[in-house]
Amino acid sequence: MEGVTKNFVIKWTKSPNQDFTKDMRGWPKGKPRKYTKADKTRVKKIRDELTKDSSDDFYCGATIILQEYRKRYPNLKPPTMRFIGRVLAKSGMAEQQKKHRNKGAARYLHYPEYSVYHLGERVLEVDFVGHKFIKGRTEPVNFIGFSFKKEPKLRHFKRISGETSDNLIKQSKRFFKKFEKPDAVKMDNGFAMAGSIP
Repeated sequence: MEGVTKNFVIKWTKSPNQDFTKDMRGWPKGKPRKYTKADKTRVKKIRDELTKDSSDDFYCGATIILQEYRKRYPNLKPPTMRFIGRVLAKSGMAEQQKKHRNKGAARYLHYPEYSVYHLGERVLEVDFVGHKFIKGRTEPVNFIGFSFKKEPKLRHFKRISGETSDNLIKQSKRFFKKFEKPDAVKMDNGFAMAGSIP
């Protein structure tokens, strides 16, 4: 520990007054040092007025409240975003942000998620299904998989000789003829996939 002598540490560890449950700060727990009840009231009032005046689509979070606080009270020092967030949370006024979790390849391959999942009407996912070994065979069996995740859903697998761009092109053409041609095709960045789709 910096700034603490060895003698101080020895003396402190031998001291009988070592109750860690006591709050020795001299300030009541839960009471902010920097802000008053009036600051809290102002934040709540701004939040209430913003939610009354706005539509459902309008965001009434800490950022907007801070901007409004500065406009309304230019002579007062504005509170921090953290303080505003805490006031909203403790008062039950904080909006829970909905987290859209996109599963699958978009998460670990860092695709532009919004573009992949929302812009194309029909997005076809294409991928090679890794080498599958069947008991009693020495050579692996290879498959290619096609999948529409949105309704109407479709999954189609085809056995192929190997993970090559020729197989990808040939099977994609067959899929497009047999089922439908999608608005967009999503695939990983494997060697066989580079510049493959017709």
